[in-house]
Amino acid sequence: NPEKIKVIAPQYKVNECASCTDNCCIGPHSTVLLRLRDIATLIDIDRTDLMTHQKPNFSEEAISSRQALKLQTASSDWKSFPILKQNSFHACAALDTDGQCTLFPHWPSACARFPYALDAENLEVFYSRRCDSFWVRPDAKDQVHAMRKAAVAAYNSRIKDQLILAFAEKELEELGLTRFLQSPGKPC
Repeated sequence: NPEKIKVIAPQYKVNECASCTDNCCIGPHSTVLLRLRDIATLIDIDRTDLMTHQKPNFSEEAISSRQALKLQTASSDWKSFPILKQNSFHACAALDTDGQCTLFPHWPSACARFPYALDAENLEVFYSRRCDSFWVRPDAKDQVHAMRKAAVAAYNSRIKDQLILAFAEKELEELGLTRFLQSPGKPC
């Protein structure tokens, strides 16, 4: 229930992507782990070239200092699901030469809910320190509420994906999604 989740961010802090002077889509820590819905969307829009299982290696220092990164890289999802490719400068391969996302409005769920994320163990939604483009707006209560709901929905989507992987492999194969998944016995 999103209403029971505490938001641990400065009150009324909301992202303002339109006036951004930075880019959250650049850097090795900006790795976007895809979901089943994201894979299906990339298949539908003929952008499967953006998916890879070649994930960056993070230092122990980076993993220990970033709880979200630690949880993500230790998850079974990290082993199973592809990520969006990055170029040699660690910029998302979906960016055009002007730094605009070529996937929008079909961008992955992780991008759509960024910079809010759920720490399910502590029932808290936090605001990523990677987002430097924000406003603190007392009139943004509805936007903060929507982002909290999106972070919880992204977590619930992960749970659904695990259930679908466990109980509907044949259906995933029929849909053409399994060829983009990595199972423990399947080589990269």
